[in-house]
Amino acid sequence: MAGHLPVKNTMFRLALLAKAMEELKQISNLEYFQRVEIKQFPKYKTMILPIDEYQMNDEHGLVDDKVIAVCRMEDTLEYHLDKNGKINEIYLVM
Repeated sequence: MAGHLPVKNTMFRLALLAKAMEELKQISNLEYFQRVEIKQFPKYKTMILPIDEYQMNDEHGLVDDKVIAVCRMEDTLEYHLDKNGKINEIYLVM
């Protein structure tokens, strides 16, 4: 398993997640690991990860319902969301 470092919830990270979610909603029949370009942030791509393999409930003490990854060449952010779309935790994946 890759190292996961919890990171702060910043305005940029919120904006990145919002735009990633917009892009993901526009695609029907989206498969896990299917990379989608984030048009407003052209260096970034986003994808949905399978919850059964990527949930980290034991780490942050909440229940993950969805895990969204936002990647660029040098790093990846994983957004762990609850059933209401609220952020449980953001991790920098190393």
